[in-house]
Amino acid sequence: MTRNRTRRNRKPAAWKQLSDGRLERAIFLDFESFKNGPPILAGVQFDEHFEQVVFDPRLRQAAKHKDLESVDLHRWLKQLVERAVDEDRLVVAFSTAESTTLEALGIPLPANRYVNALKIAKSWRWKIHRPVAKQVRSNLKRWRNSTKNHLRNRWFAREGNRLTDFAKLADVTPPGKYGSGKVTTWLRTILGQLERKNDFTRLTPRAKGKWTSVLNHNRFDVTGLAMTIKKMVNDLQPPR
Repeated sequence: MTRNRTRRNRKPAAWKQLSDGRLERAIFLDFESFKNGPPILAGVQFDEHFEQVVFDPRLRQAAKHKDLESVDLHRWLKQLVERAVDEDRLVVAFSTAESTTLEALGIPLPANRYVNALKIAKSWRWKIHRPVAKQVRSNLKRWRNSTKNHLRNRWFAREGNRLTDFAKLADVTPPGKYGSGKVTTWLRTILGQLERKNDFTRLTPRAKGKWTSVLNHNRFDVTGLAMTIKKMVNDLQPPR
């Protein structure tokens, strides 16, 4: 059987979801959580406004220390989904994790309201930086088949296909202590000290610094993603 490659049957490019003014109205979203657990906190940006909220009651003191609001998880997520639907906005996140989480919590976002930014990033890299795209593909294949742990770890980390990899390629700079693969470790340290000391002010300076790092990481996963995707969509637009 031959594959139909006619223009009519070709799937639209991912970036076109955010064309025609929809990018400016998009909601950029990122959750922080432990593996297979509910979100602990979220960062969100729309209309150039960024905010963070904390869901886990164990972090209430830490949230207050940073002037963040502690909210009910389901109520906040329901309001987010309702905003996207009622105000005709798209929700943009880096991967399908946020969409999967919403569905698992019984607050699904309609499929036509969700944009997986990773697809856009890969399309942009293939068009604008094809040698880099080919090198990443080659590296991941080599690391996946390697018997060396440090190379296998690079494959598990999806090095080359992380937000920071795409952001740097788009000249968007992550914060100095951006914690790829470290956020859950930081959160465990913070939660452990809060459980033992029951007072955020008594946490060690290092633990307090890790809380700041968690929030900075999450902020970049939202605001950095927004800057990166805006550049990419602009680059992918055909000349007028």
